[in-house]
Amino acid sequence: MLAISVISDSRVTPSGHSFSPPGVWTVTSSTRSSTPDVSGSQSPPLPALLASLPSPTSPANPLAPGQPQPPHFFYSASCLDRHHRGLLAGECDSRVKSSSLASLIPIYMLFFLLASLFFFFFFWQCWGFEPRLQAASLLFVDNPVGTGFSYVNKSDAYAKDLATVASDMMVLLKTFFSCHKEFQTVPFYIFSESYGGKMAAGIGLELYKAVQQGTIKCNFSGVVLGDSWISPVGNAVLGPYLYSMSLLEDKGLAEVSDIAEQVLDAVNRGHYTEATELWGKAETVIEKNADGVNFYNILTKKFTQSHLVRLFQRHVRHLQRDTLNQLMNGPIRKKLKIIPEDISWGAQSSNVFLNMEGDFMKPVISIVDELLEAGVNVTVYNGQLDLIVDTMGQEAWVRKLQWPELPKFNQLKWKALYSNPESSETSAFVKSYKNLAFYWILRAGHMVPSDQGDMALKMMRLVTQQE
Repeated sequence: MLAISVISDSRVTPSGHSFSPPGVWTVTSSTRSSTPDVSGSQSPPLPALLASLPSPTSPANPLAPGQPQPPHFFYSASCLDRHHRGLLAGECDSRVKSSSLASLIPIYMLFFLLASLFFFFFFWQCWGFEPRLQAASLLFVDNPVGTGFSYVNKSDAYAKDLATVASDMMVLLKTFFSCHKEFQTVPFYIFSESYGGKMAAGIGLELYKAVQQGTIKCNFSGVVLGDSWISPVGNAVLGPYLYSMSLLEDKGLAEVSDIAEQVLDAVNRGHYTEATELWGKAETVIEKNADGVNFYNILTKKFTQSHLVRLFQRHVRHLQRDTLNQLMNGPIRKKLKIIPEDISWGAQSSNVFLNMEGDFMKPVISIVDELLEAGVNVTVYNGQLDLIVDTMGQEAWVRKLQWPELPKFNQLKWKALYSNPESSETSAFVKSYKNLAFYWILRAGHMVPSDQGDMALKMMRLVTQQE
C-alpha cells in the first residue's frame, strides 16, 4: 500500500493476463521537493512472476547525482474493475519497512503502508492472484524516506516526526492523483499495520484537510488501523495479558508491570526518547521472564541481542532476511532499472528507525478523534496473539477517545465473523457504529494477513463495502 519501494504488477494473473501499469515513479517530497520524474512502462503478458514486472522505458537514472531532496518511490497496480473497486494504500511499520513488505504478506491487503518491501511471490504462492487482484487496486509508496529503495543524500533529510511523514505523503498523493485522474473518483482507503497505523492516522487527517481545501482531488473513504501503534498506553497491560495467557507467573508479572509503569511515566512527562529506551528494556524483561516469547505471535518461538539495536532486531530485522534482500537487490532491482548504483534496498532502514526514535512513543489518540469528528471512516483491527500491540492495549486507547458517539459504540454487542461460510469456526468478532469499527481477529498475531489471510481478505471486503 503506501509504502512503496516497490515492485510488482499485481494485475498479472496465473493465466498470464496483464494490465498496463501506470509506471514506476520517483517523487521528491514535501517542501524538500522538486518536479517528479515519471517513467512509463509496459510489460508483455507472461505467467512468470519476475516477467510480470514492467521495465521503465528508459534505463537512465532519473535521480540526479547529489540531488538534495529525498526521493520516494511508488508503484501502482490496478484491478480488473478499477473504476468500481477501491484504491488501497498500505502503511506498514514506517520506521523501517518499505511498502514492498506489504506486497509480500500478502499484497492484496496493502496493510503495510510504510514497512518494507515484501514481494509478490509470497502472495502468488500462498493465495494466488486473481481473487485478491479483483478486490482493489493497489498503491505502494516507500515512506518515510529511507525505507525500501527510497533514500536520502544528507543525514539531516530523514523524517523525524509524524508531521514530516504526512507532509511528504501529501506531495506524493497530490502528484499521483493529478497524473492519474481516473483514480480521483475511486474510493481511496489507507490500510495500515503496526507503526504504519500511526502514520495512516496522521496522513489520513492531512489528506482529509487537503481534499476539503481542494488541493488534492480524491475520493478519500477511510483509514484502517491494524495492530497499530496509536498509544503507548498498551504497555500498561502487557503484563496482565501475558499473565492471563500463562506466559508470566507472579514474580514475572511484578517485574513487567514495574518497567511498564516507568515507560508510561516517561510518556506522561513528555520524555519520549527516554520512553522508547525504557520500552526496549521492557521487552527485554518480558523475553527473560517469558522464555523468549515471540512478540509477533505469542504462540510461536523466534530468535532473540545498546537498546535500539535490540528494538531494531526485534521488530525489523526478521523482515529483511537474506533471501528477501537477495530478491529485492537482485532480480527486482535489475527489472526496475532506475535504482542508483550506490543505493541498496533497505540499506537506510536502521537510520529511519533511529531518526524516528523521539516520535515513536508519542500518542496520536487525538488525531483519531479528529478523524472520527470529521466523519472519516475509521476501522481498527487487532490480532489476538499480538504482543507488540496487544488487543487489551488497543481497547484501552479506544476507551480514551472523546468522540461523542463512543458510549453508543461501547453499548453494542459484537458480531461473530466466519472466513468460510461453510465453517462453524469463528474467525473474528466485529463491532461497528457509524464511522467507527473494531475487528478482533482470532488466531492471528501482529501480521494478521500472514496469519489469517482469508479473514483479512474478508475484512478488507467488508471495509470497502464489497460484502
